[in-house]
Amino acid sequence: MNTKNGTARWLWLVTGCALVAHLAGWRAGVLVAAALTAARGLHQVLRARTAGTMPLQVRALALTVMVLGSQPGWHALLFMQLVGITIRVVFDYCLAARMLSLLPWNRERPLTGAFVREAFLTPPRAMHLQGRC
Repeated sequence: MNTKNGTARWLWLVTGCALVAHLAGWRAGVLVAAALTAARGLHQVLRARTAGTMPLQVRALALTVMVLGSQPGWHALLFMQLVGITIRVVFDYCLAARMLSLLPWNRERPLTGAFVREAFLTPPRAMHLQGRC
């Protein structure tokens, strides 16, 4: 296993566990998950020396969903996020990165049906080699 990928997987696993704890009633769980996500995002900025990398965009999206999902009446977002984190940890498939790859500043090709299919149906390892996940 790639050490970098293994570390990311473990960090996402801890984040997911914190969200599970929050959804089970530990109110600080979302704060732990958000702090871990923010720290990982800061680490990405310092390492890459740019704010536009895909890993940073994924963490910014995750942090935004956590903040919104912690508001009364919006807990369904945290459940959806937990599903996404579970898929990321178990299958190494990052749905958030694939959705973000469709945004205009993340692509060099026109947005076509073929491109959307490729973004969502490319096996995780092939997508990872392209630096998308």
